[in-house]
Amino acid sequence: MIEEFWLAPDMEPRIVTETPSYLIAYKPPRMHTAPLQPGEENNLLAWIALRFPEVLRIKGRKDIEGGLIHRLDYETQGLVLCARTKDAMKILLAQQEKGEIGKEYEAVCCKENNALLPGFPPLPAGFEMQKCIPGCVSECESTIIESAFRPYGKGRKAVRPLLEGNTKHKIGELYQTEILSCTEMGGKCFIKICIRKGFRHQIRCHLAWIGRPILNDSLYAEGCGNSGFLALRATGIEIER
Repeated sequence: MIEEFWLAPDMEPRIVTETPSYLIAYKPPRMHTAPLQPGEENNLLAWIALRFPEVLRIKGRKDIEGGLIHRLDYETQGLVLCARTKDAMKILLAQQEKGEIGKEYEAVCCKENNALLPGFPPLPAGFEMQKCIPGCVSECESTIIESAFRPYGKGRKAVRPLLEGNTKHKIGELYQTEILSCTEMGGKCFIKICIRKGFRHQIRCHLAWIGRPILNDSLYAEGCGNSGFLALRATGIEIER
């Protein structure tokens, strides 16, 4: 099970769930979820639209994104939700804004010799790493990692957490990453995660912040694998009915 994250992931898109109002599709790693420019074809939305052209007739948050409710990073594999009707788009976007759509992920993370990268603030008061990873250690006081975010680095390619009282930057919306479970595997951890509202690189950044960077993450994991696929996969979507 673990090897498929970075050695042999599924490299072809597929439809996982089909209903009259929405679709759930699998996105392979190293494929964009949406086009970067109009007319681009090598992305998940274009692949879906060849089979369900109605998704392009829906106006979402951006015209170029059609019926997509959310996106995954280029390197991340897993499940993506897409509306087929205008009514479904309206309902699903409203649910997402309220945090009513749960998205579950699995990640393989390094847990030893992880120096914090530049630009990260200290962890929140009361969050002690040795007490806060269920399954890896005991006495967990909190499984929630929470922060706002800011762009960071050359070309603003990465992000960094923001905490009230710990920065001169303006604090925006707070985003939560919930750790559901963690299993040790030698020098690595297999971690299950849930988010309800997502920011770009949220899980990757939050796990690096607490000293558990994802294997093969070129932006957030120095010395934690340097080849193969990012070991992060979206595995479940829970929709309010």
